[in-house]
Amino acid sequence: MHNQWCLLVVVFGLLGFHEPLLGRKKNKRVDPPITSEQLPVQQECIVDFPECDQIKEKAYHIRVLLSEQLLDVDKASWCWEFKSSTGFFLADSVTGSKRMKSAQMKLRISAKEGFFYINDKKVQQKEFLLKAQDGHISFQDRAYGGSFFLTINDKRNRCYLINMVDLEEYVCSVLKSEGWPGWPLEMNKVLAITSRTYALAMMQGARDNKRIYDLKSTNAHQTYHGAHAQQILKKAVDATKGLFVGYQGNPIIAMFDICCGGVVPAHIEGFDFGRAPYLARDYACTYCKDCSSYHWSFSLGKSDLIAHLQKDYPQLTTLREFKITKKDKAGLVCEARAKGVRTTLALTGRKLYSLFKEIKSYCFGVQKKGNAIIFSGRGFGHHIGLCQWGARAMVRDGWDYRNILAYYYPGTKLMKLG
Repeated sequence: MHNQWCLLVVVFGLLGFHEPLLGRKKNKRVDPPITSEQLPVQQECIVDFPECDQIKEKAYHIRVLLSEQLLDVDKASWCWEFKSSTGFFLADSVTGSKRMKSAQMKLRISAKEGFFYINDKKVQQKEFLLKAQDGHISFQDRAYGGSFFLTINDKRNRCYLINMVDLEEYVCSVLKSEGWPGWPLEMNKVLAITSRTYALAMMQGARDNKRIYDLKSTNAHQTYHGAHAQQILKKAVDATKGLFVGYQGNPIIAMFDICCGGVVPAHIEGFDFGRAPYLARDYACTYCKDCSSYHWSFSLGKSDLIAHLQKDYPQLTTLREFKITKKDKAGLVCEARAKGVRTTLALTGRKLYSLFKEIKSYCFGVQKKGNAIIFSGRGFGHHIGLCQWGARAMVRDGWDYRNILAYYYPGTKLMKLG
């Protein structure tokens, strides 16, 4: 390790990096509606999070995958570009200690032949931390706090760019991406706890599975776009610092969508509620029914419908019939059929959802009208967990974040990081 870093010092001397002075430190039943009075107020429990067998400061930092690139054997076909008005320093990926610094304000990092290249200079180290000498680092025109972990996995022939950032800072960023402008403080508290809970569950899963990152920065997990300056979101995060929704002592997989459309999650087929019983809510949310996302519809001409389907099924050249053939008890589409002259396609609801961006949820029907096919449905998202617009209406009706979370995640407790 020491010899590798000595080699790095030589390489980065050519790039304007220099070793710091010794000792210097810089630093988401359709019975009578349940009311808030019928729900038990959640009790806060102070717990030591399972990851806390490590240093506490590390336990509350999250690793967010920003980019994953395939290594080109001969040449780099991509480049990560970083900017900092104060310059950069590189640090040991294990100890975090600073090794070298640079006054340069822009770095271009690529990889080829199994090695990183910084400003076209080869680096021997397979992984390292990149930090700003002060303030944020800009990546893809977005500012990020914390540090960047860069690593090459030779077995997978891939390299990874991971933002290692304070959990609360991450939650604050997610609120801007996953929430809605103008929402009141109490609603943002709900989302802060939901987002933090989901992040903690992903952290726990990543460590159990020995994954090098906790979650992705896309809506595959939670959309994360770095730092921002919206004070109401920071206030919501500060007011709920460390709070998360727990079940049997662990953070839950706190799924949420934009609008549930009044679907009863417990009636959904194909979801393993045995592993997440707190998501099996057996009563309908009635609070989102007045939001604009509750109902949606669009129509397509037969030729447009065929064109959409041909993206994945080029053998379909004509269309004689298109209909939903099976729904589950919740009303979600399980199967559909597209029938041509010589071809008949069996399509799942999930497949249709992926093929048509206009389809907002899995709860929909189709109807033929003249030469058009009309799609109409309810809800926006997967119908499981917290309904954002439902929760927003509940806040308007006077509910607080504790009872809202208890309503959408039955059987859980509000807990706090120790």
